[in-house]
Amino acid sequence: MNLSQRPKDYADWVIDQIDPTGLIHHRLYCQHALPWGPIFVKDMSKLGRNLDTTLMIDNVQENFMLQPNHGIFIYTWYDDPEDTALYALTPLLDELITTRSKVQDILEKYRDQIPAW
Repeated sequence: MNLSQRPKDYADWVIDQIDPTGLIHHRLYCQHALPWGPIFVKDMSKLGRNLDTTLMIDNVQENFMLQPNHGIFIYTWYDDPEDTALYALTPLLDELITTRSKVQDILEKYRDQIPAW
């Protein structure tokens, strides 16, 4: 699932670039974000998914404010071929998928390996 705060046309173009085989089946956009004062935040409780197994990787820290124990902050990617930040999360993501462990347990286990930007 992808939840983007960008307009649909732009978000779809980006997702199509990174997922040409269509593995991402659910796409949500800026209209699905929750207004919170002057900003919009992502509320994972509205996704209809089990939060125990739902993880958000995002470049906007405010997006974790409603579910702070379910997110990993990552810097914005700007076409840097040397950027391996997302790749570095592969062991964590693999374990989350294969063991079906709770997100909070996996984040605690990998806490020292998650970069503190």
